[in-house]
Amino acid sequence: MTNYRTGTRLEYDVQRRLRDAGCVMVLRSAGSRGPFDLLALRNNRPPLLVQCKIDRHRTSLREWCDLYEIAVLTNCVPVIADRSGPRRAPRLWTVAAQRPEYGHADEYLLTLPWDDVA
Repeated sequence: MTNYRTGTRLEYDVQRRLRDAGCVMVLRSAGSRGPFDLLALRNNRPPLLVQCKIDRHRTSLREWCDLYEIAVLTNCVPVIADRSGPRRAPRLWTVAAQRPEYGHADEYLLTLPWDDVA
């Protein structure tokens, strides 16, 4: 399976799980090379901007900065989704702060349980 197809499958899986978790609407930016892949709208809570990565550690510094900056500017929650859950299930990570150039990604990520999404 190509990297593109693997990433697309993750996006659809996360989109479905966000809807199941209670998000009002989840919009997917098909073929996106932008700062986020999914926009999840929630009732009376800030929207989620989700960047889907097979491995969260492969998020480049530029991708990280772009996601964090646009989320702050738009009063959204920046989230990275990856396949680090049990049996490679999607897991959500809230981006807690801007990452310095040589900082380790896990120091700036907080787990976002699926129960706390909506």
